Amino acid sequence: NHQGSIEKCKELFVKAKNSGANAVKLQKRDNKKLYTKKFFNSIYDNINSYGKTYGEHREKLEFNENQYKELFTFAKDINITLFSTPFDFNSLDFLEKFNCPFYKVASADITFIQLIKKIAETGKPIIISTGFADFEDIDRVLDTVNFKNDVAFLQCSSVYPAEANQINLNVIPEMIKRYPKNIIGYSGHDSGILIPSAAYLLGARIIEKHFTLSRALKGTDHGMSLEPEGLAKMSNGFKKLKDSLGLKKKK
Repeated sequence: NHQGSIEKCKELFVKAKNSGANAVKLQKRDNKKLYTKKFFNSIYDNINSYGKTYGEHREKLEFNENQYKELFTFAKDINITLFSTPFDFNSLDFLEKFNCPFYKVASADITFIQLIKKIAETGKPIIISTGFADFEDIDRVLDTVNFKNDVAFLQCSSVYPAEANQINLNVIPEMIKRYPKNIIGYSGHDSGILIPSAAYLLGARIIEKHFTLSRALKGTDHGMSLEPEGLAKMSNGFKKLKDSLGLKKKK
């Protein structure tokens, strides 16, 4: 949602911080290694395109080494944690240059065990989204990867945007029961703040939401993202929900 602008990205960091976020996340891809040459050079002609081909579009939205260095420094200066999702081995090596504090694994990569193993070798905490996944996929990750630090799993429905009947929040308590040693959270592609609040009540302790300066901006994800006012309402709501639960004793 930064549209390839480092200044807009910084503004997003500041607005996220002021709206109550604890962390901000970027995505990193080595586009020429990640995609086939045919797909990289395929025509990408729509209202959300930033280039004539899909490769040009993706490259426009990627930050380089100097820009990442500037963004990590800026995030530290305003006291918000910056981390990232690496989509390939080169991107992980790239992010390690900045001592990225922890990593996110995208839903589509929950079966990319080789990448998860390499991320685990860094010794950093890892957050793994579970859109497209079932419990067997989560079990495979836990059974085959030697994690050296905390691992969190986020309930997620990989639909953009996700309708209420596609979200299945009741799986969160089931995940908490099945994976008591792991943090369980929610990664939402839904619109608004109601569903993340319900996820929090059901035990989700990491909430990830798309964030934008304006839902009217050019791009595929703005329409389902929270603007600063919405993020602030959601963040403030978590504390109110926690306080409102009170005790089991009737008085």
